[in-house]
Amino acid sequence: MSAYLGNAGGVPLMHFHRDEKTPAELIGDPSAGTVFHSDLPYVLIKKRFTLTSYSTWAGGRSFTLSPSLKNYRIANPDLAYLLILKDSSGRRWVHDPLLNVCGFWYGYNKPVASYSAVTSLNGPDYQVAYTASTTELSSLTRNSLYPSLALTFRTWDSSDTVVTVFRSPHRNTQTSKIIPADYGVPNTCAYFISSSLIAPANLSSSGNDVVSVEFVFLNMLHSTSGFDRQIGLDNSGIDILPDRFRVGSVLLDEMTPLISHGNVGTNGSVSPVLGGFTVSGKKLGVNMVSAKMSGNTVSATAAVLEIPPDPGALSGWDIDFAQQSIKRNGGTVFDPSVALKSLFVLGVKEISFNPSISVTPSNFDVLISSSQSGSFTGAASASVFLCSVVSGGSKLHSCSVFGVGDNMLACFILGWEQSGYRDERPKLAWAGDLYIYARISASGSVQIRAKFNQGRFYNSTLKHYLNGWINLSSVALTLPSFTIRLVGLGTLS
Repeated sequence: MSAYLGNAGGVPLMHFHRDEKTPAELIGDPSAGTVFHSDLPYVLIKKRFTLTSYSTWAGGRSFTLSPSLKNYRIANPDLAYLLILKDSSGRRWVHDPLLNVCGFWYGYNKPVASYSAVTSLNGPDYQVAYTASTTELSSLTRNSLYPSLALTFRTWDSSDTVVTVFRSPHRNTQTSKIIPADYGVPNTCAYFISSSLIAPANLSSSGNDVVSVEFVFLNMLHSTSGFDRQIGLDNSGIDILPDRFRVGSVLLDEMTPLISHGNVGTNGSVSPVLGGFTVSGKKLGVNMVSAKMSGNTVSATAAVLEIPPDPGALSGWDIDFAQQSIKRNGGTVFDPSVALKSLFVLGVKEISFNPSISVTPSNFDVLISSSQSGSFTGAASASVFLCSVVSGGSKLHSCSVFGVGDNMLACFILGWEQSGYRDERPKLAWAGDLYIYARISASGSVQIRAKFNQGRFYNSTLKHYLNGWINLSSVALTLPSFTIRLVGLGTLS
């Protein structure tokens, strides 16, 4: 074990290391075996807010943003955060803000009329919207599809007063119809229309069990132009006092490290290092399923994070140079066991792409061209990635937690039909499910991919596919451009 506290080239430096190192080695950058380094190469939790009281709106559960939370957000508009949901069974997970669009356009010839209903949601099987009025909640299902997509996502604006959680389960066009009609089959759009109503209705839910939302703000700047740790901080000094620990301009009195336990398989368990609670990212793979942590066991394969206990009011610091431990209020913040749990930032990668694509009545899974910059140093199979998704110049409302494997970015369940009378065979029709996802390898390389499933649902009475392709061989989908930024977490090599 080694420790250094002193001046290194005119800059104050504090470095704990598990191995025997010379002073010259300790003056260098963090390396494999580093327990603590005053350059703070970590993702840290800065502030937390929990909301437990809610009202209901059309199946959604609306949590009023507290004044302290609103003020903190206004003062820190570009601070990244994790949104943690908890259900009535006590299970927790990080809400994934993937783009979730489901909609149809239905045009009649006799009489001349058309109908459409299109949702713009953030999230897979659970969705979240930030709004200042119920009118804005109603607008979630009143977007347009034909002749082109026009989507509005309810992300977090300074004027918003509530966050509403819905649970509108994902259905695809291969198992459910998308155009509403009285055919006695499940409807893909069942949670915002019914078979007897071919017009938008307010978004509803099925089995919505969320009872609290927790905002965990991180030491990361999350703007439309970047996503990285707060860097370029003042290095004027290191203060170690009984009631304060300051590194440059960073006060560590309320901060705790975000800890990663890597990818964990279905029903796998982890042991918290600091006695906090664990949360999972979305289930890995091309699907729309939220993995959940029940205690410390995950329901489906996902990346797992640990949220250390809230430190509470500061009562004192205990820094042990011999044991390389830093404790606050008697609880460990940094020590060798913490450093082994993928605590360090491995790098940042930015990826830009446009997924606009022509779809045909066939299934495919293809690579999407992208431009990439940045890199990860020391990425491995246990690496976890925080992801910022920017679309149309707007950042989504929270960052995603990704793991090595396939990670969903967006889902589009779409279709339209040009018909005669309501029960006649359509003159023109198409439908299908398009999934945009990032495939991350153990070495940190990233592919952007598109998977398409054609809609197929056969009606034996009408002798045709309700979601089938009729008199169309291809449809060009014009979709917004995306930029994603990945911050890798892992152990230093």
